[in-house]
Amino acid sequence: MVSPAEAELIRDERAALTDLHAALAAIAESGEPGERIRQALQQLDDLFLLVVVGEFNSGKSAFINALLGQRVLEEGVTPTTAEIHLLKHGPELRIDPAAPGLRTVTAPV
Repeated sequence: MVSPAEAELIRDERAALTDLHAALAAIAESGEPGERIRQALQQLDDLFLLVVVGEFNSGKSAFINALLGQRVLEEGVTPTTAEIHLLKHGPELRIDPAAPGLRTVTAPV
């Protein structure tokens, strides 16, 4: 999912934020600076959330497949992804109905 260089950058940033958190905790009068650093550390684990919305047959699935570099979502001339699809990284391509109107798609991308 991330390149070795990106993983190293995340490790370095995590270490710097951890050191900063320890320093702020030692001198801070309130918990606010420490809480912000804790949140920044947590956000490194959740790299990003990308939401793609649009009308039926506007090319959302094709756009996502192009971003991922492989065909993960079905494409077609009729609506093929009428439900919300939550894409996650995983060892193999798998589509699971998570709830009514929601499908979880796991793919090795």
